[in-house]
Amino acid sequence: MPEGWRSRSGKSEEMDARVEVTRAWDLFHLGAFAEVESFLSTLPKDPETERLRLWIALRRGDNESKRRFGAWLAENDNGKLAAIGRAHENAALAALNLPRKEWLPPASKWAEAEVAYARALTAFIDGAPLDVRRHLAEALPQIPEQRVRYAQLRAWIYGLVDDFERQATHLLSALSLALKENVDRVLTVRIAESLAPLVREVELGELGNRAEELLERVAWPSETVTARFYTQRALAWRKALRGDWIPAMHLLDGALTLAPDAMRRGLVFADRSRISLAAGEHISAESSSANAVDCFSEIDWSGLSREEATIVFGAMDVLRANRGVALQLFSSAADEVVSKLIGMAHGRRLEAFKTFALSHLTDGEEALQYAQTAYKMFKEMKYIHRATSCALRAIELGGGARWRERAERLVAAYPRSLAAREYERLTSPIARVRGRMREVAELLVSSNKTAREIGEVLGMAEGTVRVHIKHMNKILNVESRSELVRLFIESSSAA
Repeated sequence: MPEGWRSRSGKSEEMDARVEVTRAWDLFHLGAFAEVESFLSTLPKDPETERLRLWIALRRGDNESKRRFGAWLAENDNGKLAAIGRAHENAALAALNLPRKEWLPPASKWAEAEVAYARALTAFIDGAPLDVRRHLAEALPQIPEQRVRYAQLRAWIYGLVDDFERQATHLLSALSLALKENVDRVLTVRIAESLAPLVREVELGELGNRAEELLERVAWPSETVTARFYTQRALAWRKALRGDWIPAMHLLDGALTLAPDAMRRGLVFADRSRISLAAGEHISAESSSANAVDCFSEIDWSGLSREEATIVFGAMDVLRANRGVALQLFSSAADEVVSKLIGMAHGRRLEAFKTFALSHLTDGEEALQYAQTAYKMFKEMKYIHRATSCALRAIELGGGARWRERAERLVAAYPRSLAAREYERLTSPIARVRGRMREVAELLVSSNKTAREIGEVLGMAEGTVRVHIKHMNKILNVESRSELVRLFIESSSAA
């Protein structure tokens, strides 16, 4: 409780109840919901206390409580709150897939804007974006909180149609307004929570930098640990894109302490593995990868949501280090989410990540096809960083000049990023030495064996070994075995 406040027991018995409710609203504004509820338990039930309880339910996304408190207001208030109670009751009934009740006429411009928002939210739940826009246009928001929620709902509409760039833009506008107008902390956090994954995945240019600045200004109430976790993880990734490895790792350390479950801890270890690999810390990368596998192996697959399945699929580039476990995780996630897809956008996004996962769990031409399909889907959704990962996977699988050109264009904006490091590694001449040529090269580097002795070890003719050596010399533009060995040693040291 803020400094200078007195406990209820120390207040005068004659203190006006309105003043006490005002103080409860101040606590609500700070995100101290448990304290608000404790405070309200000492007050008589009236329209103002029930509206405050309704607003807490709105922030928590608790549809059953929204339905209950909304119904009380609709039935017990004859003033401006009855229409608002019925409006949010109907939105909750829509979310619970229950029949709705008759809407009540609003008694003020503020109530009119609130009812219009609830009607738009109900249309969103019904999957009718045109009706969402129509209802939002029926009234003008009267206070900053309403303006923020209107912008948030407009952002959700673009999410329905896979326009994640516009969705991020509207969320950025909502967050900027929320911080400027000092809107209640939990609503501000909910905006930040929706924006953070998009800032991590979608290329927003200068808007991305602005979003990063705003996310760093968010104050985090105690009840918003998961939202803070995703935001810190997104900010760590932004720093990694710039090659700021140490600050990125520090943010991931903080995210690890916030991670609410094994799945989220696995996400942190996956990011640590990627960053360690780009920074040349191979032992740390392998250790973090093993930790990620262990964390994901702890998942209880019952009741898995589509978002959690997306998380699993998106981490397969790291989890594939343990092929057996990765395949088992993929199979469990794919089986559990089939009946839980909601809306075309969610299904398409999930399908893109599922295809991304398959590109890492298969080999050869099949994997290359999955990489190409996932690349197209991510590119259409403006998930540029994931599209880059798919292009790099295609290069790794032997994709030709077209894939190298695509990857080069995508990494150009972030020359110090993880993707840029991986592109340099995959497109170096050494990376073009594959298959049996690579086996010959490894024996040349690790021993003083002759071509005949190498052939005996590898089960090939001496002439075939010499042909492989000749091809390697041409690829690497060297003329002697000593130069060839030196290049491989230097490449290993650089990695």
